[in-house]
Parts: sequence; C-alpha cells; structure tokens
Amino acid sequence: MAVFLNFVLTNSDPSALLFYLITMLYKEGSVKDMRKWAYEIHSTFLVPGAPLLCANVDEALAREIDDMLQKENGKAEKLSMVFLRSRVKVKDIINQQLQQFQTKRTAGLGTMYGPNDQLLQMAKGDKVKEQRIIDETLLPKLQQYLDELERESPKEDPKKSALCSALSTVLMRFFVTRYNPGGPIDKVHHFVSREKSFKSRLMTKNRKQTICGHNLHLQPYYEVTRCNHCQNILWGVSPQGYHCTNCELNIHRACAKDLNEYCPGPAVQKNDSKITKLMEKISSRNHHQDKSRRHDEDATADDTTISGEYNRIDTCMTTNKTVGVGEHDE
Repeated sequence: MAVFLNFVLTNSDPSALLFYLITMLYKEGSVKDMRKWAYEIHSTFLVPGAPLLCANVDEALAREIDDMLQKENGKAEKLSMVFLRSRVKVKDIINQQLQQFQTKRTAGLGTMYGPNDQLLQMAKGDKVKEQRIIDETLLPKLQQYLDELERESPKEDPKKSALCSALSTVLMRFFVTRYNPGGPIDKVHHFVSREKSFKSRLMTKNRKQTICGHNLHLQPYYEVTRCNHCQNILWGVSPQGYHCTNCELNIHRACAKDLNEYCPGPAVQKNDSKITKLMEKISSRNHHQDKSRRHDEDATADDTTISGEYNRIDTCMTTNKTVGVGEHDE
C-alpha cells in the first residue's frame, strides 16, 4: 500500500485514495468525534470547490451529505454511514490507478516507487522492515510538500496544505508511523484525530484577535460555509476559520491576514416573521380587551350615575307626597 500510494502521489490525483484510507478510520470516533471529523473530510474532499475534490463525487451527493450532517448529527448509525456512497464512487478511480500501477510493475518500472515484489514479500510481517519501507517511500514525499509550502509562505496553496494534512494522517493513523516532536508528521493538522498536532497547539494560542474592528474568534464549522473574503469554502481540520462576533463575518485563517474591510458593527437582528405576527396578534387582542374593559367601566359608571339620579328623584317625590298629605290634613 505504501508503494502504491507513492506511485499515485507521483503520477496521478491522490484525492480518491487518501479519502478512502482516511474514511476507513472515521468510524472509530464517538458521535461527537464523527460529527466534527465528517465536516473536516466533507469540506476537504467532497464539497464543490474543495482543495482535494474527488472526481467521481457529484454536487448532488455532496449536498445530500451536507443535509445528512445537519439533520442526523446526533445519531451514530446515520453518521457512520454518511460516506458510504462516496466511498463506492471513488473505488472506480482507485481501481483504475491500481491497474496502471500493476502495468508499471509488470514492465519493471515499479521499483521507481519502492522495493520490488521480492523485497516486499521478505518484509511482510516484520514491523521494522515494513516501517523502513514506509519511511523511505512516503516520509520524503511529505517533507517535499512541506518544504514547498514553506517557500510559498505566508500565502499557502490550499491543495498542497490539504495534501500534507491527508498524507500525514495516513502515515500516523493508517501506517501507525512513529513520529518525533517537531518532525514532518507533527507539523501539520491531522484528520480523524483527537490529538492535536504541534501546529494545532500553536494555533490555538491565538484563538482571538482584533483586525479592523472585527472581533475574531477561531471556531469549528459543522456545515458548508464560505469565506466572506475570498468566497471559497472554509475547509479542513477545525477550527477552520475566524468568526466575527459583531458582524458575523466568516473568514479563513490565512485570509484574515489580508482583511482590510472595517467591521460595520453588530448585525441587525432579523425578527422571525411567525413570532412577529404572533406578538402583533397578542398585542392587538390585548388592545381590544383593554378597550372593551374601559367601555364596560364607563358603562358601569353611567349606570351608577343614572341609578343615583333615580334614587334622588324617588326620594324627592316621596318627600313631596308626604308633605302634601300633611298639609291637606291640617
């Protein structure tokens, strides 16, 4: 597998093979892990515009996965199946690459990418010899990509950066390669991993910063989000980008260095139309109730006044009548 991967890295697009190997490890996580890892993988390999986009995965399938991640993020059985269809699709690409590799081996050109079949067979089962083959074929490739990234710094190539993370993940998790602190494997972010790389630990020290009035916080994303600066997908291992707590801007870590647009301040809160209508209905009902209550109170007051007038008149009439009778008797 190490020799075949070296062949693909040299001669073809390695996205399908790296995706397939990484998703073999995906189910090892808890529900929380799988939800986090799923977006990292999805945004790097499957979303249109992803840096390591797998050729056989269409936009409809990518949208289906995105919907599933948002709706089924609490169900382990659904999350564990989220990449099933995309894995089937990329196998066609991997089989084609394997046929090309076997053709090269048959023609005697396979040793350009690693030991011949006899040496591979002798190394089988011997962990030391197997590890030596891995170190001699894949570690130099990773170091080469890292050197190229350093020369391009500070503006990293997203595809090369994603390739370094994917290859480093396969070395560490699939081949269980031992690595030294500060070595090439530890210099990049890893997929499907609970442990943070040296770069991740270094990055988390700067979780907050203020640029042009933007109050930026590093955060993980769980659904497809675009950078408001370059309009590309916020992809990769979390935290994928910065979020402004004032204006709700989302931006790549790299793009934040070029941000020159001043923060307009807190975003205007949009009222939910249903809630607004309900509150208006309640307010209207209360208004009518108040009006009706005031009308009843006025009517009661009028009745009391009229009743008082009637009583006064009755009293006067009774008094007059009594007085009148007395005078007649006299």
